Amino acid sequence: MNHTILLHVLIVLILSTLLYQLHVKNKKMKQNLKDLIDLREAALDISNKQLKQDNMDELLQYILESCMKLIPKSNFGSILMFNQNNLLVARASVGFIEEEITDFELRLEDSFLYIASKRKTRWNSNH
Repeated sequence: MNHTILLHVLIVLILSTLLYQLHVKNKKMKQNLKDLIDLREAALDISNKQLKQDNMDELLQYILESCMKLIPKSNFGSILMFNQNNLLVARASVGFIEEEITDFELRLEDSFLYIASKRKTRWNSNH
């Protein structure tokens, strides 16, 4: 009789564990679905704004702010584009001091992504 009770307790524990795992996965799936819906809504919103917006800087600012809403805990962001001197300048920004970001200029060769991609390319060609 003790074995039967022990077996039932073990089955209940296993079922409880499985139910808990299903609950956790369901919660993650709901969050992923919400994230996808938010992303789709932001993309549609940006697309609609682009059709109505004549001012490129205002559109870029709107795109940046919309994208940052989708990134948890994002406090800083910028959209860099080339100016007439082939330097990257901020056309939109969030979280930076206005005077400092307005004066910001960066050569492409000095940018993080450029440097990182060159390292990766060199590393791949060496192996």
